[in-house]
Amino acid sequence: MTNFLLLIPGNCYLTDLATGFFALGDGFMWPSFLLLLSKITGEGYQGTIQGFACSFAGLASIIGLILGGLLYEMLAGESFLIVGVVIFFVFLLNFKLRHFEKEL
Repeated sequence: MTNFLLLIPGNCYLTDLATGFFALGDGFMWPSFLLLLSKITGEGYQGTIQGFACSFAGLASIIGLILGGLLYEMLAGESFLIVGVVIFFVFLLNFKLRHFEKEL
């Protein structure tokens, strides 16, 4: 979420810093996500599930970039604040899902 706060002022140095943080977070997130998928699915379906996950990630990237561009056109720098708030709520939802996972 803090990456989006770095983008609001529009400073080139802060934008570069935010880009580095995005790349670092993405580099940690995808291997971890695919590892979790492989642990959840059976051995016969691991490749299929990971293939679907990567396909849907590509589709989400395309749709996200288009919708993000439209949102930025309408709201300029404030759009980053809105996205940061949404990501924060997803972060909070993660704790609720962990409680649900323990029940399983």
